[in-house]
Amino acid sequence: MPLVIRALFAIVILVFVFQLGRMSGSGHRFIIDKGEPVEAEILTGRPRVDDGDSLRFSQDRVRLFGIDAFEREQKCWDRHDRRYPCGHVASRALESLVRGNTVTCEVRDVDTYGRKVAVCHIGRLDLAAQQVREGYALAYRRYSRDYVQIEKEARAGGRGAWAGRFDKPWDWRHRGRQG
Repeated sequence: MPLVIRALFAIVILVFVFQLGRMSGSGHRFIIDKGEPVEAEILTGRPRVDDGDSLRFSQDRVRLFGIDAFEREQKCWDRHDRRYPCGHVASRALESLVRGNTVTCEVRDVDTYGRKVAVCHIGRLDLAAQQVREGYALAYRRYSRDYVQIEKEARAGGRGAWAGRFDKPWDWRHRGRQG
């Protein structure tokens, strides 16, 4: 291929990449898969809270990316070693965040239960980060390290469940949801 044609081809590719970048700044989101631009799924609305890390937009079930909250039936122990329903507390905390607010979720994946795994925001507030920051969820290191530093800060500050003791949600589920 002559040098002039290769140069023109390179310019066309650069212009395409530049335009793609401009579109993503305008509210469109793209995921590059096998070299082809595909618009990512964005969910927006006022969802219902299923538990401390799950939302429901009409028929779409959404799991917050990168965290694992205490299960709705799970119990923890406070600083005085008294049991309390930390799973319900985590659910109520997420409910108080989303109540009356428009939530926007960018879908990243679909889990084995058919839920859309997404990063969700109210304005600039990352819901998963807030749940971890307040001690109502843990960074789910098996899938992401995005919230590990926030978890360390919550632990150091004794916030939420970090004020006492608890079973990690994945351990609690593995043992058969007891206690």
